[in-house]
Amino acid sequence: MNKHRALPLMAFLCSTLLIGGCNDFSAAKSEIRFVDMERVLKESGLADQKASHLKAVHENLLSGAEKARGSYSTLSEEKLQQATAADEQTLNMQWQIEQQTANQQVLMVVKEGAKNWMKDKGVTAIMPVQAALAVALEDDVTAELVAQLKDKKVAFNELPLITLKTTTSDADTPPEKAK
Repeated sequence: MNKHRALPLMAFLCSTLLIGGCNDFSAAKSEIRFVDMERVLKESGLADQKASHLKAVHENLLSGAEKARGSYSTLSEEKLQQATAADEQTLNMQWQIEQQTANQQVLMVVKEGAKNWMKDKGVTAIMPVQAALAVALEDDVTAELVAQLKDKKVAFNELPLITLKTTTSDADTPPEKAK
């Protein structure tokens, strides 16, 4: 056999074997599934739970701000502005912390549900559909994860405790000791 004819034939046979094995999609199923996080949060009720909790937190923080303003009646204009600015900063920081914590707590519930679903189905990963360019319908497990999370309750932190520093006037006098 001619040496030049044998090389293309061998290359063709090798590539056919390799490609043939790689293109057998019917035998291997994807072990990655995808989930639409927005739909999961909304349809499972987790987004409503978070919104309800954050509404209560917001009302609590506003109530604390009102209490603080009520205690400032004896302050001068300058001290009033300083106290109000400090209160706003503290309350805004607390609000951000509460939002982040609530988001983390909801995400923990979703992750736990996803891990349980993966374990039951023998899947290696669940990715957000928003991270994919395209997803086959059979690999979208949003509805199944929503059904699994439908009755889950998120254990949110207790409402923040608002305490006020007691000031009776502009004078820098130490507060009275409790009896």
